[in-house]
Amino acid sequence: MKTYKDKATGFAITVEDNRIIIDMPIKNLIMGFNNSPDNYYRNDKPIAVIKNGKENDFSNWLAENMLDDIDGETGDNYLADMLTRIFPRAIEGDEDFCEYNLDWLSGR
Repeated sequence: MKTYKDKATGFAITVEDNRIIIDMPIKNLIMGFNNSPDNYYRNDKPIAVIKNGKENDFSNWLAENMLDDIDGETGDNYLADMLTRIFPRAIEGDEDFCEYNLDWLSGR
């Protein structure tokens, strides 16, 4: 088991034998929402903030929306979209864990 942490966000990703676990502290997600550049400020105040006592409602909303379809053709959700955007880094990165098709590499 190995854990990778991002100090800026407080997010942690743990790799176990057969799964990856993403840990996102709710207080940090709320802070990110409240300070999001998309949450345009007027008079130095955000348009919307998460109400006190509604942290659990926000967390459930966020979890549900992460699994919502965002691509009508593929049915991908936000998490699948994230992975689809990351996978090319491995494909194009000559990673030791990838076995590459030599015909493709030679252009045949």
